[in-house]
Amino acid sequence: MLQEEQLPIDRELGGAVLALLPSQWDAASLRAERQPGTDSSESYVLSIEPLAVGSGTVVPDEEVQLAVRKLFLLHRRYTTGLRSACYVFRRKPDGRWAFTADFQYDEE
Repeated sequence: MLQEEQLPIDRELGGAVLALLPSQWDAASLRAERQPGTDSSESYVLSIEPLAVGSGTVVPDEEVQLAVRKLFLLHRRYTTGLRSACYVFRRKPDGRWAFTADFQYDEE
């Protein structure tokens, strides 16, 4: 089932993003958008930005890129038409992090 297979990818992605964030950031977003290529190839436009305290951007590293690729490949296998994903990470008062995700799909 898609949700069961996606959960470990979400956790991997979250861990990879959080490892890159500057300590002063309390909230950040990761945006990933699929860019169709020729034949079966595709690429992804990624950005990590602060949402509250903090400035600048963080460059997604190889771990983030790999987890994003896994996410899109999983959705391709289930033919969902995933076009983009936006993960929002927020630090809770106890110092732990929580995330939400929003997904956009191709129009049919």
